[in-house]
Amino acid sequence: ARPGTFRAGELALAEVRRKHNTTLKLMCRLAEGSVLASPGGLLPHRDIIGQLPGQVLRMSAGARLLLRRPSLEEYVLLMPRGPTIAYPKDISAMLMMMDIHPGDTVLETGSGSGAMSLFLSRAVGPKGRVISYEIRDDHHNLAKKNYRHWRAAWEIGHMEEWPDNVDFILKDISTAAADMKSVTLDAV
Repeated sequence: ARPGTFRAGELALAEVRRKHNTTLKLMCRLAEGSVLASPGGLLPHRDIIGQLPGQVLRMSAGARLLLRRPSLEEYVLLMPRGPTIAYPKDISAMLMMMDIHPGDTVLETGSGSGAMSLFLSRAVGPKGRVISYEIRDDHHNLAKKNYRHWRAAWEIGHMEEWPDNVDFILKDISTAAADMKSVTLDAV
């Protein structure tokens, strides 16, 4: 079954055409009292909630925008970040080179903003596991937050649950040997 209409709490991606055939992409978490603001005007979230993805709506200043659910790639490119992320095109190549499969256990060193963690989570699936070490508290918290936000929005807007398969650990990886003694890793 395909997901239905937009609901409060999920992510929406608005695409607004700009000059020179470019597109501005805006991502928002839908909430009843909030407003989507862009150079093309304002659009209350209440006008988005209940609409089917793929609809074209008009903003207060007359600009038209296309509404849809963001892909994981778009979420990663638009999510809040502190440290530089690995870009989706590079992540895809890394996943192929590491030969990541559903059910694998993968060690990630440096959670960063959580981009790689999200792609690894999808690649290993619900029976796999990602162990993500981060030494910096601010990066650790941001990665966990971005991961939680994606999972929460996914569960509202899709029929199946996103796997809860990433263990974020705030610790220097160089001191983690004892933690890894009984863990069999498929990729690092």
